[in-house]
Amino acid sequence: LQAKSDFRCGVNEVDARSNCKQECTVQTDCSTGELCWNTHPSYCYLLTPNNHPQCDYREAENTLLRCGQDEITARGFCG
Repeated sequence: LQAKSDFRCGVNEVDARSNCKQECTVQTDCSTGELCWNTHPSYCYLLTPNNHPQCDYREAENTLLRCGQDEITARGFCG
C-alpha cells in the first residue's frame, strides 16, 4: 500500500484527512464552513465514503502516542 496526498474538504487539514472527507479541486466543491485542503499522505483514496473511523478533528492529533500499523494509519485513522 502506498499512502498519497490529495485534496479534501474539511474544517482544517486534520479534519479533511482524518475523516477522509470528500475530494475537491476548488473551494466551491466543499460545504459551507469547509475549505479544500491539500492533505498529508493518507490511505483515504483506498476507502469508500463513510467506511473509516470518524475523528473529532479538534483532538485528532493532540496526543504523542497513537495505535496503527504505521505512522500514517495511526495519524490518519484516529489511532
